[in-house]
Amino acid sequence: MNIGEMQRKLSLWAGQDKGRKFYGLFDLISEMDWLRLAHDYVAQNAGSKTAGCDGVQMAEFDENLEDNLQRLHLNASPQSRKRALPLPCERP
Repeated sequence: MNIGEMQRKLSLWAGQDKGRKFYGLFDLISEMDWLRLAHDYVAQNAGSKTAGCDGVQMAEFDENLEDNLQRLHLNASPQSRKRALPLPCERP
């Protein structure tokens, strides 16, 4: 999947039709390619220097990168979402 092209299309569609509803976005962004790209973006910005709302820092996450990305992918699967909705992070 060409992530850049999909992002461009989604942006174009959203701009053309302000009332448009997008279905399946959560499934799309929880794909491994999207998770890897998101990881790479965070690794390049200030987010890589601070812990997330779960208290995990980027260096710690990267120690077991593929397993952590796979865990995120599996936790975002439709089957796991039916079991329980994720709770929002509470920021101090």
